[in-house]
Amino acid sequence: MSKNLIKLNQEILRRLFDLSDSYHEQILLGVKFIKKCSKIGGKVIILGNGGSSAIASHIAADLSKNAGIRAICFSDSALITCLSNDYCYEDFFTEALKLYSVNSNDLIIILSLILRDPFLRTISIILLLILLLISKRSEEHTSELQS
Repeated sequence: MSKNLIKLNQEILRRLFDLSDSYHEQILLGVKFIKKCSKIGGKVIILGNGGSSAIASHIAADLSKNAGIRAICFSDSALITCLSNDYCYEDFFTEALKLYSVNSNDLIIILSLILRDPFLRTISIILLLILLLISKRSEEHTSELQS
């Protein structure tokens, strides 16, 4: 992995989790991510567990209805029980993301006060996919430059 890629990942994580910034700045950063996602044709996928699932559902509905932004969440009980039964509860979000064809234009928002399974497992898979996408694009860019 290149040093620039590592620095970029560190900066993204610092900005997302650095609570020394004001909440206002963090909210504006989130709004920018959502607007960018919508502009490039992506969808916003909001994940929540328990009470956060209800909040995720509400936010997805508001984004879709009031802002015209494609947004979904995975709070449907049939989907939850089906995928949890066929795979396992810890893999529910991962399998739901696969089912809904997540691509590099999409934005995934995770709402949780406590990051436990299934979120930690899902986050690690998302980060791996991001690194693979960045690596693939970097290779494509390098081969284009060499042509």
